[in-house]
Amino acid sequence: MRFLWFLIPLIVCSGAQARLQLSTVSNNGQAVLYIKDGKSGIETGDAQNIKRALSQRSYSQVWLHSGGGNLYEGVKIGLVLREFGSFVRVKKGDYCISACTIAFLGGVLRTVDEDATYQVHAYSKVLSGLRPEQESLAKVSPGKFIREYAQEQFTQDAPFWSASLFLYIRSMIQHPPAPKRIQVFNTYSQNQLTNQIKNTIHMDYERYVLNNLSVDENRGAQEGIAATHDIAMRLEREAMAYSLIYLDSLAKQQQLGKRAKPALRILRTMFESSILATSSLNQSTLREYGYTNVASSK
Repeated sequence: MRFLWFLIPLIVCSGAQARLQLSTVSNNGQAVLYIKDGKSGIETGDAQNIKRALSQRSYSQVWLHSGGGNLYEGVKIGLVLREFGSFVRVKKGDYCISACTIAFLGGVLRTVDEDATYQVHAYSKVLSGLRPEQESLAKVSPGKFIREYAQEQFTQDAPFWSASLFLYIRSMIQHPPAPKRIQVFNTYSQNQLTNQIKNTIHMDYERYVLNNLSVDENRGAQEGIAATHDIAMRLEREAMAYSLIYLDSLAKQQQLGKRAKPALRILRTMFESSILATSSLNQSTLREYGYTNVASSK
């Protein structure tokens, strides 16, 4: 499909952290907002810039080309795309990975070209390594770091993200798709579901402390930072796995509303993949699971 550039990046990022580049291109005579990575991926401020661009003029489509980045901002971008009723596409030769796939779900209409790449993987706060203060603590007292990180994952991060992403995905795949302003964060539903998950998987955290914590502490002390980093990522996955088990149980009891099971299937696909490796989804899976709702272009 033929397209021509007719405008250089139309928004100067507001603040040093906004990293996505926004440009307008012409596709068969129609204006398209082309969003792609700049020096890095999705960062704080990108959703606001995209909202400003969509407010300035009408676009026939929004094209995404990003390797991911900040998950929280990815959700915010998706909410902006839904508010403006965007037709979102990953075009031939481009890729949409990680947080980009979360943003992509915000499109009212969504398609991935056959020769494009759509990859999911589990999130991690320590994917690129421990932060300096975490590494300092892990060197001096690996057991203390592991205990604190386990508690953080089971009582904060996993409950928050499992609830938030479930509510977001469920809203995005509702039928019929339509432009709508949706809130996910800091809502009654999100806070209530987060607390339910937290109160339930707290028992799993207590079992971990009783049965496995000492093993991890010994491994961290004996094998060093690399092992402690590996343990931290495993704890992220385990805490999220327990959260999803609880959400599955609520869905089976029909307590999570319409489209709960399809939403959980998408969420499970994301978190069943490895943190260190992405999982490419083919056209059949994209259609069957509800990632896309418009036939792909060749």
